[in-house]
Amino acid sequence: MTPSALDALLADPWTVAASAIVMWAAMLLGLNAMFACITKGLESDSTLAAFESTDWERLRTQGGAYALSMIHAIFVAVLGVKHIVTLLDQPADVQMNAMPSVVGVADIFTASMSTSAGALAVYPRVEHTAAVFLAYLVVDFVAMARKFPTLGGLDMLAHHVGFIACAVFSIHYRMYSLGFAWLIVGEGSTPFLSLRWFFRTLGWGDSLIAKANSALFLVLFFATRVVVYGLGVRHSLAHYELVDAPLPVARGVLALIVLGFGLNLLWFRAIVHKATGLGPRKGATTAPGRSAPSGGARSAAEKKRE
Repeated sequence: MTPSALDALLADPWTVAASAIVMWAAMLLGLNAMFACITKGLESDSTLAAFESTDWERLRTQGGAYALSMIHAIFVAVLGVKHIVTLLDQPADVQMNAMPSVVGVADIFTASMSTSAGALAVYPRVEHTAAVFLAYLVVDFVAMARKFPTLGGLDMLAHHVGFIACAVFSIHYRMYSLGFAWLIVGEGSTPFLSLRWFFRTLGWGDSLIAKANSALFLVLFFATRVVVYGLGVRHSLAHYELVDAPLPVARGVLALIVLGFGLNLLWFRAIVHKATGLGPRKGATTAPGRSAPSGGARSAAEKKRE
């Protein structure tokens, strides 16, 4: 495929989203198969003392979803930082709307701002990252629905539905570019959340490295999903009238973004309570389970083990 043809293909974010759905689904199937093979081999080896407390069934059935969550989170969080750096010194009307690119695919990782017509000369553009994020949410939602409530509770399902709606409208109207960048950086804490799950499932939850990972997760959750996300909400509230979309749509998407921030605050409160031993009574909102900025109820196996 020639660069010009690839440029034309990438010009449509829905094409990117459809391709990414296939990609994430294929990766999930591959990871599930990989964990099934690995756990079968390790479980049969009784000489591995380090795995004597491992929950093999849990690792086999859920490990692929947690591994995919880590891969997705690292990918989009890095792009989110790139988008923030690109947009931060731009006028508010540029920050609130996606502008057409003026570069080719050959410049995908090196292009910066173009001075001609004020257009963003960056690949992947914000709407590309949003399309990849949307695709992951769709695949993850289907996986959660199939195994509900093992991979996440009602709060995770509600989060996914809300942000799928946000992504669809934002891509269609090409709006809230900087707001999305602020939001997606929150995925930076997700790998440490997934690692915490792996440590516990392997039976290493009390190890020093597991405790250090949990502490780092707490710090990053606060930094990205409370502070950074909060700054993004503040910026969007101040400039949402500059969005090139019908005002009811702009306000509706903004409302969902604000609700997502509120959910992050509830999850952060639950995380702090659990870390300090001052948690709410049984039945209260639990700490996030996997995807970010999403969370979810802990699995039945985890509750039983605790």
